[in-house]
Amino acid sequence: MMDISPRYQLQIIAQLNNVLFDIYKSYDDVEAYIEKWRIEYDCYGNSNFYIIYNRDELSRVERDFKNNWLNFLPPLSNL
Repeated sequence: MMDISPRYQLQIIAQLNNVLFDIYKSYDDVEAYIEKWRIEYDCYGNSNFYIIYNRDELSRVERDFKNNWLNFLPPLSNL
């Protein structure tokens, strides 16, 4: 297997980043596109790559839950 220099790898990453954000205008759209390339091999979540999130900021789902957690509870009539 041929090695690729770190400098060339970073150039490719920068170009890919620019193209993705030119096509898809939000982080959610880019995330959805990248997620389509992910293949899970088994029921344990093993896949061809993993998306690692910056945990310093809450994800959109976590923000929605934190701000609207009452909406996620079942109605009292169902309890």
